[in-house]
Amino acid sequence: SVQMLAKSIVKSRKAVQRLEKTKSSMHAVDLQLTTSLATMSTVSSLRLSADVMKSMNAIAKVPEVSAVMEAMRAEMAKCADAEDGIEEALAEEGEAEDAAVEVQRVLEEMALEKMGPLALAQ
Repeated sequence: SVQMLAKSIVKSRKAVQRLEKTKSSMHAVDLQLTTSLATMSTVSSLRLSADVMKSMNAIAKVPEVSAVMEAMRAEMAKCADAEDGIEEALAEEGEAEDAAVEVQRVLEEMALEKMGPLALAQ
């Protein structure tokens, strides 16, 4: 009877070991399934993001906008060159000197106006 009890204990311990191995295997499968679900979710999100980006590019018409911006830049450069040419053509020799003389006159007039009340007070 003790023999049978000992055999029963040995069988029970082996069954417990098998159950623990099975439990570990099931946990590993659970982790693999969780990883697969996360990967599928990430793929789905990336696919959705790519679709949204395609739609936005179609709406914004990026290549067309780029071409228009380049044409506008070229036109603005032409305008700047034309404006510089016009300024050079209209500028007269001695214009800077005339402007300096005029500034000096204005400053002298301002000085006289300020001294006017002071001269009367003396």
